[in-house]
Amino acid sequence: MGIFDKLKDQALNGLNELQEKVNNAQNQQSSVTPPPAPQAQMTPPPAPQPLQSGNSEGIYGNYMEHLIDMALADGELTEKEKQVLFKKAEANGIDLDEFEMVLDARLYEKQKATQIAKPAAQGAAPKSEKYGDVRKCPGCGAIVESFTTRCPDCGFEFNNVGTISSVTAFFKKMEQIEASRSGSLFSGIAAGFGMDKVTQQKSTLIANFPIPTSKEDILEFLTLAVPQAKDMGFLETMKGNVTQEQKMLKPVWKRKCEQIIMKARLSMKDDKATMEEIEKFAKELKIK
Repeated sequence: MGIFDKLKDQALNGLNELQEKVNNAQNQQSSVTPPPAPQAQMTPPPAPQPLQSGNSEGIYGNYMEHLIDMALADGELTEKEKQVLFKKAEANGIDLDEFEMVLDARLYEKQKATQIAKPAAQGAAPKSEKYGDVRKCPGCGAIVESFTTRCPDCGFEFNNVGTISSVTAFFKKMEQIEASRSGSLFSGIAAGFGMDKVTQQKSTLIANFPIPTSKEDILEFLTLAVPQAKDMGFLETMKGNVTQEQKMLKPVWKRKCEQIIMKARLSMKDDKATMEEIEKFAKELKIK
């Protein structure tokens, strides 16, 4: 074997050894399990924030909340205060039904807090006399005050506002009371002196009769009541045409007529034609 053949064999042996090393290296690499991929760290969620107690401006804003607080400061809500609040609420686009519910709830809370704060000896807090329905003109939608017979914005006239046929029901009740007197001899004798229960019931009914709110009811009541409230002349008294009951009820009738006339002067001052009739009744009763 020549030198050339020896060199060739050595080169082949070297290549075989190199190929074997490569194969061994590949086998070792495939047998090794790759390490797991590192887990991504989870960022903990932010802690929940505590709920806020409410907007510092309240649900209706600083201005409206300030008005509400001032109106409820004394634990009552007058009709005038309610009218002002509802006008402001309507101007700010607040739902009136929702607003009324909120007002009632806050008024209740205010009165309840006042009752708790007061000593037990002072009794319960006085009831508010300031509730009332909020009326809207069917003609223009403006809010109008109670007992108003004509809308101040569009002139729409309200008929039978509030108590429907209240005058008719009132005088019918008077007749029923008088009818209960019949059949009792003692009641008839006592009526001459104005001391029986029937007279007392009539006096209570007249005094508690609510002031009518419509022009028709006001005029109808005054038409029927003014003759009962007028002072009788000397001749009629001497003739015996005035009973003791009439004498006792006369001041009660007059006080009720005076209340209605005074209220009409405030609520119907823009209705000149009606006020002329009202003033005629006032003149008959010498009411200034």
